Amino acid sequence: MSTRAIYKFFEDVVSNEPPIDIYKHHDGYPSGAVNWIRNANEQAAHLLQDHPAMHLTRRDAMIIGFLTHNTGYRRISEEKLHGDIEYVYEIQNYGNLSREIYAYFIEHDWDNDTSVKKQIFTGSLDEMEEWSKGEETWVVE
Repeated sequence: MSTRAIYKFFEDVVSNEPPIDIYKHHDGYPSGAVNWIRNANEQAAHLLQDHPAMHLTRRDAMIIGFLTHNTGYRRISEEKLHGDIEYVYEIQNYGNLSREIYAYFIEHDWDNDTSVKKQIFTGSLDEMEEWSKGEETWVVE
């Protein structure tokens, strides 16, 4: 069974620009998400350092890194989100602040056709990696 997730890449905290949403069909649990985000972060660092003439924002470099170093993904708009998404990750600030990643668990009530988004983590990528090792912390009661 797949663990579906949405990765939302924000331009920055003060921007009114909407995030770019990417849907990943599998391995969306927190310890899997850490790998996908770290891969994107490493690729973004190379792009920004090795290709300054591209004039990429850190967010755009992260998106390129995410799309080129991960599999099973696609760009998706908010109104077309799958009803069975289990996790949402909001990525922003890109190293400028300690709060870079916000993780949410989507609790579904299939009988009443409702969902509730619960925040389960806020912090840096390194903090998320450490936090995600404790599987019991992934879901909030």
